[in-house]
Amino acid sequence: MMISRRVFIAKLALTTIAIPALNAMSFELKKRVAFGDIEKKVVDSTYERFRELKNIVGYTHFSIIDLDLGMRIYKNFRGKSMFSDEEFAFVERLFYADAREFGFFGIRQSQNLFDKIDENQIIKTRNQYLFKGEPYKKYKILSDENSKLIMTSGIRGVAKQFYLFLGKVKSQNYDFKSSSISIAPPG
Repeated sequence: MMISRRVFIAKLALTTIAIPALNAMSFELKKRVAFGDIEKKVVDSTYERFRELKNIVGYTHFSIIDLDLGMRIYKNFRGKSMFSDEEFAFVERLFYADAREFGFFGIRQSQNLFDKIDENQIIKTRNQYLFKGEPYKKYKILSDENSKLIMTSGIRGVAKQFYLFLGKVKSQNYDFKSSSISIAPPG
């Protein structure tokens, strides 16, 4: 039996999300947050940098790598900076933007672009990381009850959240607001 990511997270109580009273599916987008053609190129190239980093460090490690280390690994591997000045300015602008403007009202998980996940506080499962304590205990109970349980999403560092969010933005015709209905903006 495969449990959806949403059900799994709800059962583990990994995150508390403040959801507006409106049903997300009927949420009327009052103001589309989209970019012009020039910015689309920056979204595309920035997404590509995160995709390349994921390929360099591997899928599982990409989940917890902090952006500073990721940028250094990328530079050592590719022989150039991970981002152009324009791409990095975009990364900073997106990270520090007020996510409510994109329609996201959840709790900000990272305050700083270069926040690190404390590796002493996490534990690796088959293909994901979870925080030690209650989240892992609940996962263990659920996975012991059902050996076919597959966790599709655990801890996400800043780099992985950028990768997932920008991928969603691209698939939503560069509309940040409709993208944030199903994927939280970085931070």
